[in-house]
Amino acid sequence: MATQSSFITKVITAGSLVLAAALIAPASMNFNGFASNAFAEEDGGSGSHGTGGHKGEGGSSDKGKGGSDKGKGGKDAVYKGDSDNHQKGKSDTSGNKGKPIWSSEGIPEGDYGRLNVARAPQHTRDQALAEALSTTTNWSLYTKTLGEAVAAINNSNNVAIVRVDSPTQALALYQALLKNGSIPAIGGGTAAVQAAIFLGSASDKTKAITANTVIAMNTILGVSNPAGITNEQMAADAELVRLAILASHSE
Repeated sequence: MATQSSFITKVITAGSLVLAAALIAPASMNFNGFASNAFAEEDGGSGSHGTGGHKGEGGSSDKGKGGSDKGKGGKDAVYKGDSDNHQKGKSDTSGNKGKPIWSSEGIPEGDYGRLNVARAPQHTRDQALAEALSTTTNWSLYTKTLGEAVAAINNSNNVAIVRVDSPTQALALYQALLKNGSIPAIGGGTAAVQAAIFLGSASDKTKAITANTVIAMNTILGVSNPAGITNEQMAADAELVRLAILASHSE
């Protein structure tokens, strides 16, 4: 009986140890599992923070570079614009800042009346030239000799003619003719006669055209008379045209 009791005690003791081990092991495993999960979350959190840090670094770099590029671009644009404006808008080859080229050369004093439109900016004459070329459909007056043209103007009340009367358009044609040597749209005639008609048409009907008038207009417009034509000759021919226009308007 003693031996049997001792055996039973050993069995019970062994079973208790097994049961205790069974109860302790899951608890230990669960603890380790929670710990792993906790570490995993901390690692993950650290990973997220790391990614955020990368994003912040990228954002800072991009923004910084962008700001730098913008600053450089703004600086270049301002400098270039000021340089261009200074060269083109405020000075010319004669050194006259903000003044037309002819201001350094001077022009003869006089009352030029309608011819003062020659002082307008070049783009005004460019536009006037384009309008004259696009709206004038008959250039026959400008293909005549000076005598024929003057006679036609004198008789214009009886036989209608086409003549450019606008001072701005007439001076634009005068300038273009003397710069280029001819106006293809006219199709014939001589430059000296055409220039005289243009100048006589641009002038006031009651203001005489003199050599000083020719000098003033040629200086302002930056042109020269046709070869072999003096200022006095150009003035005399244009004066004949002016007097013919005055006579036709007086009738």
